[in-house]
Amino acid sequence: MSMKTIQPIQPLLTALLALFFLASSGEAQLIIPEIEIDVQRLPQESQVRENVAELDTTLVLYFGDRQQDWNRDLEKYDLPIQINIYVTDYFPNPNEDRYKAQLIITNKRETRFDDKRWEFGLNPPFSFRSGQFHPLTSVIEFYVRMLIGIEEDKFEKFGGDRFFDSASQLTLTYSQSNYIEGWDKRTELLRDYTSESNETFRELNFYYYTGIFYDEEQDFENSEIYLRYALIKLERIDAEKRRQFLESNHQEFAAAIANAAVGRGETALIRAEEGIQSPMSLDPARREIYESYLPTQEEDE
Repeated sequence: MSMKTIQPIQPLLTALLALFFLASSGEAQLIIPEIEIDVQRLPQESQVRENVAELDTTLVLYFGDRQQDWNRDLEKYDLPIQINIYVTDYFPNPNEDRYKAQLIITNKRETRFDDKRWEFGLNPPFSFRSGQFHPLTSVIEFYVRMLIGIEEDKFEKFGGDRFFDSASQLTLTYSQSNYIEGWDKRTELLRDYTSESNETFRELNFYYYTGIFYDEEQDFENSEIYLRYALIKLERIDAEKRRQFLESNHQEFAAAIANAAVGRGETALIRAEEGIQSPMSLDPARREIYESYLPTQEEDE
């Protein structure tokens, strides 16, 4: 399904709201939410469509609010989050209109969640309270906490645990609601990500992204150390996760290994060949790409 924005001004409004959050906080926000809502499948009655289409502004204000606990940015980094809501069904009711929707939420880089089993009730005017379960905001919040937890794992080994714990608390609150659809899969997703069997993958993220950080700082001694640990972890994860990881990171990985070798000076070509050999052996289809990052003999000298 192609994305359509009902009101052309809304993406601009979303961007302006994001800038407002940054300016008003005095420091970097933890998340910058960008939200688009597709209502093409809703009935043609303009009021229904307009009400739901206007939700994006309310949700941007809610999730971008720096008073929310997920927006207390200790590391002072920005995390853009793209939230796309495709409303697929509408069931009018005198007490509370009921909707079905698909949610796609990403960190605009390597992580994406797609939830097709989502139901929620709404009646305007829309108002959401932090800490109170709502079938609309709590589902989005669950994935926001998952994305932040995955990001925190890159800064500190298992640093995302506190956000995964808070996501877990959300999975305990839905049972008193009339909207339980999909929470079994969300609970399973969280359990799988935080399981002992996934610890090596989480460690890979920490060592890899720390190595990339030192590469960007041109601290090649530390970048080489962390990237070597990342290669060890990469060899130990299952084939499908390895494929997905290298799909997103193979070029940056190879470039950082080569940079570390050249930055360390002596025998750079040999060190680079040894370092790049590991991901290349795990990802032979991209052999030419890996080899293209090897330093030349002149650089070695």
